[in-house]
Amino acid sequence: MKHKLFIIAAAALLLSGCGRQKAELTVYLTENDPYCAALESYSDETVTLNIETFPSPSQLEAQLNAAESDFPDVVIFNSLQSGVDPLKLARSGALYPLGMADGTLIPAFSECGIVDGERYYEPLDWNILQAYTAQNLIDEYAYDTTDLYAVLYDESERLENSADYSPFSLQFGRTDAMNFMLEISGISLTDGISVTADPEEVREVADFVKLFYDNMEKVGKIGTKYSNNFAGAASHFSFLLENYPFMHNVRYYQSIYPDLLGKEMAFSVFKSADDGITAQVIRYAAVGAQTEHPEKAFRLLEHLQTWQADTNFNKYDQNVPYAPAGKDAYNAMVEQLSKQKGMGPKNPVSPLTEANAETLKSIPDYLTGAVIPNPVMGKIIQQSMEPYLLGKEDYAVCYTILYDSLQDYLLN
Repeated sequence: MKHKLFIIAAAALLLSGCGRQKAELTVYLTENDPYCAALESYSDETVTLNIETFPSPSQLEAQLNAAESDFPDVVIFNSLQSGVDPLKLARSGALYPLGMADGTLIPAFSECGIVDGERYYEPLDWNILQAYTAQNLIDEYAYDTTDLYAVLYDESERLENSADYSPFSLQFGRTDAMNFMLEISGISLTDGISVTADPEEVREVADFVKLFYDNMEKVGKIGTKYSNNFAGAASHFSFLLENYPFMHNVRYYQSIYPDLLGKEMAFSVFKSADDGITAQVIRYAAVGAQTEHPEKAFRLLEHLQTWQADTNFNKYDQNVPYAPAGKDAYNAMVEQLSKQKGMGPKNPVSPLTEANAETLKSIPDYLTGAVIPNPVMGKIIQQSMEPYLLGKEDYAVCYTILYDSLQDYLLN
């Protein structure tokens, strides 16, 4: 069941002794989303917000499908949970074009959300695939973690005959590992109209993803054995690969590694083919095409981009904030993490060290792209390539299926 909350930002304006009618904006999002707090903090004396929350993304999406001509003024999606197809939704006529980005965004996001030459989606927060390890492992084997792909190949080979040690653990939060790694690698399979992928580039990514499948039994065994013992697990996983909020994670692990392992933590990220970093958009917003107040809806989106979330949350909490897409909000979050302690497994974790704060401040400078994940395409890609990843079919056969399936998807 959806819930409604009306927020009137301020007393009505009086003009010539008469009350001016407020503009009402209806906003859809899921319950317990951190952006509920952002909406509640919104202040505009000419606007009433009608916030409708839904217990699950599927219920929100069912309401969108049922709404048709009654699409909300603003809707906030979570790409880790949503089943919405952003490409087909933009082409359905349900959304209002947003125009060009206004310069408040981190530059890599300024072209994000564009479909057929129009920008329909406003990125709100984002994440990157991360790797954490003990610094002594890097030192011992002289690993160059600017190329994590090569490092994980080497570590997989080194531990190939070990039943008790794995090159990595996996915490992705997504079921489309193949699509996820294509995004991280900066490889797009289509231009939105036809399939444009280079089959050799796709094969390189598939062979890397195959490492995950080849080590899955070992990962599961170690994870089960040390499920409540971080020190034991981290001692048997060379790298912790995670898709939890990276800004919070760096603060968390810089304390946990020394406290529980007695070792210095090392943080690395996966780079794309152009030696940059591709951001994964987590939450993004859109404006309904039939809104009567587009400019007011745009101002609300600007507020969401500049809003500063509270970073005092547990690592494993659900519906937590990720890195803000707005430049000022991102820097403010680094400052907050540098001053506040965080929640740890037993004791609070320390604020960011100066070195790690500088590392986080520099991440936006290395972003060369940003992707809003498409779960429908992700499912097609995963299902097409799964037989190869499992070692049950030749690559050429799977790629042909992938190509044909994507062509069908784009044409229908």
